[in-house]
Amino acid sequence: MDEISSNQVVESRTNPKTSDDIEESKELKTKKEPDIRAILKIDKDYIDFNKCFPGKLVKQDFYITNLTNTKHAVFLSFDITSHQFTEEQIKAHLITSATSITYPIPNSTQSYWHFMLPTSKSLEKSLVFILHPHGVIPIGLIANLPCINYTKKLYSLLRVSLFEMDTMKVIKCSHALSLGILSEVEIETPKLKCIKELLDVGSNLKVIPVVVKRKENVKNVAIPLRNEGNQSLELVLGMVNFPGKNEEPLANYKCQKDNVKLQPNSSSYAIINLTRREVKGRRKEQKVLIAKVKNTSMIYSFILDFYFLPK
Repeated sequence: MDEISSNQVVESRTNPKTSDDIEESKELKTKKEPDIRAILKIDKDYIDFNKCFPGKLVKQDFYITNLTNTKHAVFLSFDITSHQFTEEQIKAHLITSATSITYPIPNSTQSYWHFMLPTSKSLEKSLVFILHPHGVIPIGLIANLPCINYTKKLYSLLRVSLFEMDTMKVIKCSHALSLGILSEVEIETPKLKCIKELLDVGSNLKVIPVVVKRKENVKNVAIPLRNEGNQSLELVLGMVNFPGKNEEPLANYKCQKDNVKLQPNSSSYAIINLTRREVKGRRKEQKVLIAKVKNTSMIYSFILDFYFLPK
């Protein structure tokens, strides 16, 4: 038997022998990854929610279109692996970001961002759905803003990918692993003040003094409120007892209107209807005016000191 050289052994292991192996090798070489840009179209690559109040649920839609004659499964998710986004990473997802953005961009996907399908009211962290030939579907991007009392910006990077239903895996596409959308929202705390508030030295609390004269059995008390922010406010008003005060009330109190609207940098009044009661002894009573910013978690409280002069 002739001796076989080591070069021949290497050649026999690396070169396919059968026709099936040759065909498979050709198929692997000629098979190209799909270009996701030729299959899906997204109507925007940057979503700006502008300024919103803390604790608010805000929504914007973007549209995905199937450009082909066949149906495709689409997978939507958020980038949860990157601590922050670089300019190169944003460009790799074919995103044209706003010129005002400075890099790197902090990633804030944690609990704040969700998707919503038009046929569902549930908030999802990821979605898989079938897009029919030349079909268009609106996707709701939801920002569930945190309840914080300072200005902050939140960002997220949305990934739009093709999906293989049989293997339950994302299909790798050329040019980019997936298309991307960058979203941004700025949280701005409302600035609501009452110009009649005074500092009570004894309690070290800000209070609004109100004097009820002898003959004023019925009185309308106007509490001036000023919106010093850049967004309009709609307040939901209410009156409650001062904490720890369970005595018989000296009067009946009710807000004339449940809602008050204030334009940016403007003032309005909360009108309190007061009806005096026949109670002997005490001549002072503390109440609290509650002003909740509608559709948010922001609540403001104003302590009112009512001084009743004897009849």
